[in-house]
Amino acid sequence: MSIRSDIAEAVKDELAAAAGMLGITQAVIARTRVPLYDLADLGVIHLTVVGRSFEQERASRADVQTDVEIDIAVQKKVPSDQPSEIDPLADLVEAVIALFQDLELAGCPDAVWIRTANPVMYIPEHLDEKRLFTSVITLSYRVVSA
Repeated sequence: MSIRSDIAEAVKDELAAAAGMLGITQAVIARTRVPLYDLADLGVIHLTVVGRSFEQERASRADVQTDVEIDIAVQKKVPSDQPSEIDPLADLVEAVIALFQDLELAGCPDAVWIRTANPVMYIPEHLDEKRLFTSVITLSYRVVSA
């Protein structure tokens, strides 16, 4: 597999291992290249891991630095936009963010966590138009190799 796929798979595995701690034992946790679902299937929480960007540059005469971004989409169809429906999902997003902070990926120990981004807690258009909570967390990792 490619480094992007390796890291994405390791992120998916860490999510699956932490499902009980995150309180999402009934969630669907998957890695895919095309994260498309039928709205009817999103009645349970979906955490979808997708490899995003890939950049390489010279780190030294002998080493190459590879930066990889991985997206985790947190999605669930909700009956309303009331805080009682949204707050637990927002809390889950924050728990996932906290999980990956400085976490060494068991499946890819050479990947070093750099940063996490979650510019908006949820996508308002999805909630307004589809009653779908969607939040995207972007994890950035770096691998330096010879």
